Amino acid sequence: MRALLALTLVLGFAQVAVADLAPPPEVRERAYAEQIRKAGFKCAEPVTFDDADSPRADALRERSLVPVRVECAGGAAYLVANPRRFRGRAASDAASRPTPVVERWR
Repeated sequence: MRALLALTLVLGFAQVAVADLAPPPEVRERAYAEQIRKAGFKCAEPVTFDDADSPRADALRERSLVPVRVECAGGAAYLVANPRRFRGRAASDAASRPTPVVERWR
């Protein structure tokens, strides 16, 4: 009985640990580049990203968006802001989530 309980606990914690792993390298960079291209801008890979720090980024944070400064190969920079990601079930008001924003960095 104890062995079964121990096995259940170990497997449960293993699933939680796997869920918290960071994505492989360059996955986020490609996702940001694709999002920028879909918004109608040119963005060559590879890209780098970092937290955005500007008055516009602060305004987007107030709208529950996560702003990131994305720099594309060639020097073009963009402000990309996406809704916060929540774990668990989607809220009943999921349709009211803010729309992502992509604009040139100023």
